[in-house]
Amino acid sequence: MTTISLDNIQPLIPERLSNSYKGSYGQILIIGGSERYGGAAMIAAEACVKSGAGLTTAAVAQNVRSSLRSRLPECMTLDFTDLPEVLYAVKKADTVLIGPGLSLDNHAKKVFEKVCHVIQPHQTLILDADALTLYSLMEPQINTKKRIMTPHLGEWRRLAKKSLKAETEETLLADQKRLETILVIKSSRTRVYFDNTAYRYTVGNPAQATGGMGDCLAGIIAGLSGQLASPLDATLAGVFIHSAIADDLAKKRYVVLPTEIINTLPFYLKSLSLN
Repeated sequence: MTTISLDNIQPLIPERLSNSYKGSYGQILIIGGSERYGGAAMIAAEACVKSGAGLTTAAVAQNVRSSLRSRLPECMTLDFTDLPEVLYAVKKADTVLIGPGLSLDNHAKKVFEKVCHVIQPHQTLILDADALTLYSLMEPQINTKKRIMTPHLGEWRRLAKKSLKAETEETLLADQKRLETILVIKSSRTRVYFDNTAYRYTVGNPAQATGGMGDCLAGIIAGLSGQLASPLDATLAGVFIHSAIADDLAKKRYVVLPTEIINTLPFYLKSLSLN
């Protein structure tokens, strides 16, 4: 067990170089935001942008596009139902986050299956929310080892196909190896598992137990994945930053909203990069 603290995370966050440009900080594609669950993709997209991603595109349902453009003009949008356009965008991305608000209908299944097929070894794939449920049902072949899964405990039970009562550090590490993924188990004290190592955090609090919190985390990890040295660095930093900001906000709040964390992100990341 390795404990992650600020001392581990601070060196991972670089200052922005004077000669850099938006292409220096990653091209991220977020796929989700069905008509019923558009807010999930919007939260993930805003977290991604405010984590410093160079270019963020969201493939969402048509009725969600106008809301997203109005709320977050910095994010480009695609029509989620236009599969050829979505797959073309996948090929151009450095990182693909699929799942926030995706839904489980037939079109979502088709999109998920095609994305897993066309993703390439140099790309990072993040599976969150509905994409995790679809993975547990379909178990498609994924053509990249640079993958991250972010289940809460219920989603993890479906992925691992076992009772939560059987959960131990050993079984989690074994299933992480079987799934060939960086595994993020979300809870009030989120844990990360990768390469025979369990990473434990001392940040996190029950004020985070509200809708959209996981979408926010997935967006932060996606945004950082285009900037940091490896998917593991992006994951470890994203989990810490997400909960460290929430801890600070929870000192004066009964509940912490994902949008409050998102609005704090640029300031918190700036403070880390200056030290």
